[in-house]
Amino acid sequence: MKETYYVTTAIAYPNQPPHAGHMLEFIQSDFVARYQRLLGKDVHFLTGTDEHGQKIVEAAKDQGLTTQELVEKNAKIFLDFTKFLNMSNDDFIRTTDQKRHWPSVVKLWNKLKESGDIYKKKYEGLYCVGCEKFVLERELVDGKCQNHNTVPKKLVEENYFFKLSKYAKKIEELISKDEIKVVPKTRKNEILSFLSDDVKDISFSRHKDSLTWGIPVPGDEDQVMYVWCDALTNYISALDYDAEGSLYKKYWPADVHVIGKDILRFHAAYWPAMHLSANIPVPKSIFVHGFLNSKGQKMSKSLGNVIDPYEQIEKYGLEQVRLYLLKNLPSYDDCDYSEEDLTDTVNSELADDLGNLIRRVIVLIEKNFSGNIPKVSSLEDIDKKLVEDSNFFEDFDEFMLGFEFNKALNKLWEFIRATNKYLTDTEPWKIKDKERLGTVLYNALEATRIISCFLYPAMPTTSEDILERIGQKLQNLNEIKFSTKTSGKINKKDEVLFRKIEVKKMESTFPLNLKVAKIVSAENHPDADKLLVLQLDLGSEKRQLVAGIKGYYSLEELVGKKIIMITNLKYAKLRGVESQGMLLAAEAGDVVEVLTTDAPEGTQVSAGNLENNEEQVTFEQFGKLKIVIKDGVPVFEDKVLEASGEKVFVTQVSDGAKVR
Repeated sequence: MKETYYVTTAIAYPNQPPHAGHMLEFIQSDFVARYQRLLGKDVHFLTGTDEHGQKIVEAAKDQGLTTQELVEKNAKIFLDFTKFLNMSNDDFIRTTDQKRHWPSVVKLWNKLKESGDIYKKKYEGLYCVGCEKFVLERELVDGKCQNHNTVPKKLVEENYFFKLSKYAKKIEELISKDEIKVVPKTRKNEILSFLSDDVKDISFSRHKDSLTWGIPVPGDEDQVMYVWCDALTNYISALDYDAEGSLYKKYWPADVHVIGKDILRFHAAYWPAMHLSANIPVPKSIFVHGFLNSKGQKMSKSLGNVIDPYEQIEKYGLEQVRLYLLKNLPSYDDCDYSEEDLTDTVNSELADDLGNLIRRVIVLIEKNFSGNIPKVSSLEDIDKKLVEDSNFFEDFDEFMLGFEFNKALNKLWEFIRATNKYLTDTEPWKIKDKERLGTVLYNALEATRIISCFLYPAMPTTSEDILERIGQKLQNLNEIKFSTKTSGKINKKDEVLFRKIEVKKMESTFPLNLKVAKIVSAENHPDADKLLVLQLDLGSEKRQLVAGIKGYYSLEELVGKKIIMITNLKYAKLRGVESQGMLLAAEAGDVVEVLTTDAPEGTQVSAGNLENNEEQVTFEQFGKLKIVIKDGVPVFEDKVLEASGEKVFVTQVSDGAKVR
């Protein structure tokens, strides 16, 4: 029988469409699943949707749908998203599935109750609607939830509680000894710190008046199960824990739960405690990834820096985005998503390194041996070095066991570059001796075969394409070795493996189209604490702007100001209100000041002699520009921003302040 391996994602909350964080976690999990399959293991890979909770109810109301209609629509979106990402998941669980999910949840609840670990009491606490959980006052920052920047509600309810405190020390011991392995070490230390403190019991239900959409508590129709016993149980309900069926017996305990850092406590403390109470095996490991940021900040619609996974994949290609996320972003920490870096990945590492290698090997074998893979003869020192370099499985595997995906793939790229160097150093295009030429090209082909197999978990379609081109098949990685018996025929394809992305240069133009705009009116945003809605006169047209300057100006002092507006910025909706551009402001510490001028509204603002660009730009493109305050005026690449001779200025911020 094959060794089994069970990997799960955190199930997605479908009150909104999939975002970039889902893309990161799903691709990481898929990488693990495909890798373990290439080790010859019997892998079961689970994802799904967490469809209960009051946020789902509110989202349905906002969209004019029933709650069931919303979850049906959005669950399908997430299911389609897994296919869009070419995920190899074996199952997709939904927590509204009353046949598959609910029976296991009820069974687990009753097991916990039989152990004496569920009790009812009145509770008064702070409840964060965004997190859908009670929070402690010490966890707040300036009285607000760290994740949602909102003030939690004070609630008094009689609910069921679970005795988390009873199991805290045991879980601390399991994690300390790596019997539950929490990766990376920083997250292990974080959860150990929590467990060593005064751990409180956790609320396990809500009154049906407060939580209207969920699984009823067995024997108490006035109470609805809270997220812990409901959502977390998906990992075993998908295996038919209720009947303790063949899947449960075969795959549980999970080899790894792949989760984000914001749900560490739930998976590394609450979930194992439930296992101990119900007398079922605890998960083997928990891999905790960081957040995917943009321009050094958490993605936010109000900031206009949200990365759309669909847009990125359609623009750059799925396999290209997969490699970028896995190889060029740190696996453990928060990381910044950059289209510029993604472009570099495609152009340098895929087109130049990998694509160039495949092209050279195929062209040379086609030209010199009519596409037939030549035979290998005696090896010289340079050949032996390539063979030695190909033995990187142990290093690759060690990185994968530690979920250091970037390090594993960088190890693979070391060998790709070593193979390219081998061809450069041996210069097969100059070799006259047919036997020696055959040996060199055989070695390069064999190296390419090994590379394509190791590439498969990250870029499965590309790997299969390369293997087809060189007439080979996928092989298990723990069995792969540099062979002297590889044979077959090249299948030459005309299409290039990777096309370079053209990088537009703007040396002779200013990337923005700036105009003077007069503020006609200013109002508070109806649904955001830090945003204002401005109506602007640009002379020949009127526009609406949403700006994050509330608190820095009163509404009265803004009216009549002549500001500088980016008119070619892609329109965006910020908290439901359309913003048709963006104003420029300088920021230094706690001071934010809009750029102003005395020039008439509608006047073009330019940087020196650079011609303004009228093509649409994105917020990300704008974020790459460096405009700073120097001598009280904004400067771009040593060129002063002016409005047809009139000065553009600030009066409060100091030199060096950044313009955003």
